[in-house]
Amino acid sequence: MKNIGVIDIGSNSVRLIVVQVGPGPSFQIIDTIKNSVRLGQDLGQDNDLNAIRVRTAVDTLRYFKGMCSAYGVELIMAVATAAVRRAPNREQFLSLAMGELDLDVRVLSGEEEAFYDYLGVVNSIDVDDGLIMDIGGSSTELVLVKDRNFLEYASIPFGSINLTEQYSALAVKYGRPGGPFRDFLWKIFNNIPWLTRAAGYPLIGIGGAMRNIGKIDRKKIGYPLDIAHNYRLTNLDLSAIYHTVNNTNLSQGKRIKGLSKDRADIFIGAVAAIKLTADYCRTQDLYVSGSGLREGLIYEYLLGADNLADNPLDFSLNSALTRFGLHKEHAFHVWRLLDGLFKQLAPICKTESHPHKVIRTAALLHDAGTNISYYDHHRHSFYLILNSNIQGISHKELLMSAFVAALYRRDDVRVNANGYSLILNDADMALIRQLGVLLKICESLDRGLQCNVKEVRCEIDQERVVMKLAARDDAQLEIEEAMDSCAVFERVFGKKLLII
Repeated sequence: MKNIGVIDIGSNSVRLIVVQVGPGPSFQIIDTIKNSVRLGQDLGQDNDLNAIRVRTAVDTLRYFKGMCSAYGVELIMAVATAAVRRAPNREQFLSLAMGELDLDVRVLSGEEEAFYDYLGVVNSIDVDDGLIMDIGGSSTELVLVKDRNFLEYASIPFGSINLTEQYSALAVKYGRPGGPFRDFLWKIFNNIPWLTRAAGYPLIGIGGAMRNIGKIDRKKIGYPLDIAHNYRLTNLDLSAIYHTVNNTNLSQGKRIKGLSKDRADIFIGAVAAIKLTADYCRTQDLYVSGSGLREGLIYEYLLGADNLADNPLDFSLNSALTRFGLHKEHAFHVWRLLDGLFKQLAPICKTESHPHKVIRTAALLHDAGTNISYYDHHRHSFYLILNSNIQGISHKELLMSAFVAALYRRDDVRVNANGYSLILNDADMALIRQLGVLLKICESLDRGLQCNVKEVRCEIDQERVVMKLAARDDAQLEIEEAMDSCAVFERVFGKKLLII
C-alpha cells in the first residue's frame, strides 16, 4: 500500500486528489480538495496568465503539497490543462512551481486531456458507446467512444468561463442569446466531421457543470440517493434546468438548489453548451461522470500499458474487497453458489432477466459491515455498499445489492421501498427478498469458510424445492445452518424447502 497524489491545474479550479493504491490493483480516495483559482480569467492581451492569479495558484500548490506530505504521499502527478497550455507566459508559471515547490508540472495537450477523460469514464461506467464531454474552465474535450475504444477526439478552446462570457455578450447584443449562441456553437460542431457519428449515443458529462446539473435534477425530483457518479437524466430534464437558469439573474441563480455558489456566475454558458451538444447529436440520455482526468491518470498508473480494466464493476469490487479486508475466497465461493442457485431457480423468481451485477455485488460485499461491527453487520453492509463508490453499476442495481446484503443474515430487516419509489418498484422489492434468502442459504453453506459445499443442484415441483449438495466432506453442519432459512424461503417463494 502507498499513497499518491494527483493535482489538476485547470482553468477554473486547482484540485488535489489523494489515493491509497494497493494490490489487485486497487485504489481508495482518502482526500480531495479544490480551490477556485480561475487561471482562465483576467488574461492579458496575448492570453498571458494574470500575475495575481498565478501567485494564487502557486500558493494553492504549496498548500496541496503540504497536505501530500502529511499523508506520506510518495508520488505527486501534477498536470495543467487549457489555460496554462495556451498561455504564452506558461514557462514563468512552470518555473515558479519548480523553483519554489520543486513540483514538476506536466502540461497536457488537448489529445492527452481527452484520453485521460476517456480512461476515467470507461473504467468506471459500464458503457460501450457514447460521447464524452468534459467542459473545463477554458476548453471542452469531446471523445467518441465505440465498443469501449477511443475513436475520435476534439479539443475546443471554449469552457465554462469564456462560454459564459460569450453567452453574456450575445445577451447584451441580441437580448435573447439562445439562437445566436446556438449558431456560434453549431458552427464549431460543423467543423468536427466525426461528431455526427455520435448521433443517438448517450452524452457522458465530466466536470463541475455536469455534476451541478445532476445535483439540481436530484434536488428537484427528491432523488433518494446523494450519488453523483453515473446519475442519469434525459434531454427533457436538461432542458428544464437550462430554462430555469436562463431566466434567473446571478443572485437568484445562487439560490437554485444543487447549484454551487462558486460556479453560479459561469454556469449558464456551460449548461447551454451541454444542452446544444445534446440537441446537435440528437441525444436523449445523459450520464454524469464523477470520474475524469484525475482518475484517468490513476488508472494509467495502476493498469500500465493496458489502460482498461476488463470490467469496471469487477475492478471496483476488487478495490472494495481489498479495502475492507474481506475473506476473498469465501466471498467468491458464496457468489458462485448464489449465481448457480439463481440460474436454477429462475422459473420461480420474480424477474425475466438475470441480475448479474446485483448478485455479484451483494455476494462479494455481504460481510462489508464487519468493518463497523460484527453484530448486525448486515445492516452496516447496506450503508457501506451504498456509500463506497462502487462503480460500473447503475444506482438501481447498487441499491438492490445493498438491500439484498441487508437481508442475508436476518429476515426481519425492514425492506421498505417507500423512500426509494423513484428507483425501485414492487417487482424489484420482490426480487430483493428472493435474493436475500438465497444469499442467506449460500452463506450458510460456506459457514465454515472451507468451500466444503462445491455445488447445489435444485429440483422444483409444485409444492417444494429440493436442494441436493455436492460436498468434499460431510456437510451436515452446513445443512442444519441453511435449513434455518426454510420458513422465510417458503414465505418468499411459496414453496417448501428441503436441503439434503
